[in-house]
Amino acid sequence: MTASLNTRPQTVCTVPVIRPRYLGLSEAEFLALSCGRHTRRLTPDWMPLLCRLRQAGGLRSITANAGAVLEQPWSVRETGTVGNTLRLYGPQQELEFHFDYWHCGFAVAPGSDERPAAALRFFDQRGDLLHSIEAEHTALLGRAAILPFYSGDQRREQRLAPLPAPASPQALTPLDHECLRLWWQLPLDFPAGPIPGLPAASRNRLLAALGTAHARPVQPDAFLTLLDCIDALDRESLRLTVVNHGVVQRYRGRGFYASRQGGSLRLRNEECSLTLTAAAIAGNWLVRKPTRCGDCLALELHDASGALLAAIDAPARQGTAWSTLLGAMEEEAAVL
Repeated sequence: MTASLNTRPQTVCTVPVIRPRYLGLSEAEFLALSCGRHTRRLTPDWMPLLCRLRQAGGLRSITANAGAVLEQPWSVRETGTVGNTLRLYGPQQELEFHFDYWHCGFAVAPGSDERPAAALRFFDQRGDLLHSIEAEHTALLGRAAILPFYSGDQRREQRLAPLPAPASPQALTPLDHECLRLWWQLPLDFPAGPIPGLPAASRNRLLAALGTAHARPVQPDAFLTLLDCIDALDRESLRLTVVNHGVVQRYRGRGFYASRQGGSLRLRNEECSLTLTAAAIAGNWLVRKPTRCGDCLALELHDASGALLAAIDAPARQGTAWSTLLGAMEEEAAVL
């Protein structure tokens, strides 16, 4: 089940609270049943639509998975495409959209189909939310901007998509192990998605194949330790990542503070908010990766299947609070 966006503070034009899973529906099916009221179905022209919005202001970008939600301002300045993948870059933001996994999208207005849209929501074939773009006030997603992307089919209907069988984990061959180690040593940016040319193995299986020189599991409470020490990291430039199979979203910033409420853990500053469901975190890994700017040191949070929920990384510069904190975690894990 995809993490709900309703856990975040309400904004001026936030769409009505939707909890369709209690009705046996995915959120995508619920919105399909609402077409013509406060919802409009979009055409699958995802790349032109997002490119049209790339210089818009007053929007917020939200990516969710089964245990994490990352929300930040939509601040895009540059674009790049590779096949059916769109990459958007801004001063503090990186977005990577894999449209092969996008199935449907909706424009949602707060209470009336005649009002401008307050949010654009995009889903996979299972009806799970991949990404959402929300406006701070409705005029920012005016009808003129997105009207060309309204579908001609606005029937209210429930479209049940059969859930695919769980993918069987794929074993890595000795050649895969060697290719992974060679690729990891290239001075490329820290990867959040699949490694090119390798089987679709779980994230923790790939990290285990790298060996302890590059990745090792750390204490189950490692993320809680980070939250407790967040004041010492106030001057550090941290990058937050949340990923699902259709989107990779990243934010880099400073001045984070931590909070806990019930089963939710939150790391945020004045612009960005990372919210995690504590019960979804089943493993923590400390990962080291060489990049063009030197080594990068990350704490990754995985779910019970070994999939990546979220990551926090920063340059591994000697003497910084980030390197000292994660170095202490690494030493503790090596003793165990």
